[in-house]
Amino acid sequence: RERVLIGHADDVEDFCFLPDGLGASVSRDRRILVWNLATGSIVRVLDGHTRDVLSVCADRGRLYSSGDDSTLRVWDIASGRLIHVFGPFETETDTCAIDARRGRVVLGCDDGCLRVFDVDSGALVRVIEAHGAGIKKVACSPIDGAIVSAAYDQDIHVWDGRSLERRLS
Repeated sequence: RERVLIGHADDVEDFCFLPDGLGASVSRDRRILVWNLATGSIVRVLDGHTRDVLSVCADRGRLYSSGDDSTLRVWDIASGRLIHVFGPFETETDTCAIDARRGRVVLGCDDGCLRVFDVDSGALVRVIEAHGAGIKKVACSPIDGAIVSAAYDQDIHVWDGRSLERRLS
């Protein structure tokens, strides 16, 4: 059955599927909307970002969002409560991804760095000087935790999920 999700007031930048028939979208309207995909209704509005929200991902009952306010925010999906804020960093945070296998969240920043955090402790695992320009997209392999980063420098790099060393460029 086809649904059109209507509710954002500006460009929609990203979407992720959530358990229990839900989905989450982020927008340049600075909001995160959690949707009931069966009905198309908005279940919850998550406010807190102070600028455009560009990326969203989820794992283990938590939603991760990043954007132009130079933060990575962690939300409880069930309640909508803000759990933690990483940053603000010195540059915008355009993209985030989950390495569920290792319990890490990877943040791609406009300074060309990848920042890897432990999702349970919130500890910074490593900063990787990955690109000569801002990172536009990161993704993590569900198989081995490999990280792919794509940036404005027109390069795509693959990072080993275990060692976090560059595997391919």
